[in-house]
Amino acid sequence: MQVLVILKRANKMSSNIDKEIQILVNKYNYGDFNSVLKKCSKLLEIYPKNDFLWNLSGLSFQRIGNIKNSITSFQNAISINSNNHSAKNNLAISYKSNKEFSKAENLLVSLIKENPNYVNALVNFANMKNETYFFDEAISTYEKVLKIEKNLPELHLNISNILQAKNQMDEAKNHLHKAIEINEFFTLADQNLSMLLDYSDESNNDHIDKMINKLKNPNLNNNDLINLHFALGKAYEDKKDYENSFKHFESGNKAKDKNSKFSLKYFKNLAKDLKSFFLNLDISKIKQHSNKGGNKIFILGLPRSGTTLLEKIISSHSEVNSVSEIGYFYDLINKNIFSENSIDNNKINSLLYQDLDKKYDELLKFYNVKNKYIIDKTLTNF
Repeated sequence: MQVLVILKRANKMSSNIDKEIQILVNKYNYGDFNSVLKKCSKLLEIYPKNDFLWNLSGLSFQRIGNIKNSITSFQNAISINSNNHSAKNNLAISYKSNKEFSKAENLLVSLIKENPNYVNALVNFANMKNETYFFDEAISTYEKVLKIEKNLPELHLNISNILQAKNQMDEAKNHLHKAIEINEFFTLADQNLSMLLDYSDESNNDHIDKMINKLKNPNLNNNDLINLHFALGKAYEDKKDYENSFKHFESGNKAKDKNSKFSLKYFKNLAKDLKSFFLNLDISKIKQHSNKGGNKIFILGLPRSGTTLLEKIISSHSEVNSVSEIGYFYDLINKNIFSENSIDNNKINSLLYQDLDKKYDELLKFYNVKNKYIIDKTLTNF
């Protein structure tokens, strides 16, 4: 759960612009982000000092994955109105998405210092600590939020995920039960709980019955159907009822296909561009460094090839920590090489001269990895 805030307006506006903004908020809530951006752009030509419009633009850029433009939009909102806390909170989220953790933390800490009960900033601060493996600090912050606002099932899910990483399974289950108590249709908690329960034990049949009853609700969205069907598939598999297990896994996959945006044409074109690029790559241009990265262990490979098992074996050593699938180089290459889904040679030339060793080491400082050797298991690093 990350908290985005858009509904507070600091500026007093005419009734006309107020109506326009309400329409934009409705479009944003319906997920029509490109329409919001087009309209915001036009309105900002008339009202360039409207910090709410800049904040809304930033949020829309965030939702379509354009983090660079979201940062610019939020910064514009803050320069116009330094008291726009929602824009600061949203800017911190963009910085975190960009793995600029220092900037994100500075913003969130300042917001929390100004208002210790600012739930949005507290949740996003906890999320960042969770992402960077400072689990104890993340849990204590989540618990602080729950004392302020009890009805946030997502926080119990987040706490449960941390407890699972710490092998505290009974406590992890308890938090998932709490999440479902708050919102019985928070189906992501059902799916997570299904992975922790052994349904061959008949005492867990009650959870199966509850999930089957939830499937009868006509208001379930597609993601809810995916979560429940996969959870039930696992449950029936535990019970060795493979016919029902297959039925639910099949239904879950069909529902998941509806969310898929896979394009074979895109990947064919990408493959051609990559082949062309590497065939013509001048290796001598790549910035060379001394061998100072000897404490990094990169695990590469295709999914389902045993990489997780290998990570667990190596990280069991007392001198090894893992940042798991940190995705740093994958993100860096996407931002610096691809332009409009094709390779941009000018961006490549710029990337080749960067000191990636230094950038990577700076990033790792924000992760709670204190051992001598560090594993990065981002499969796409190859």
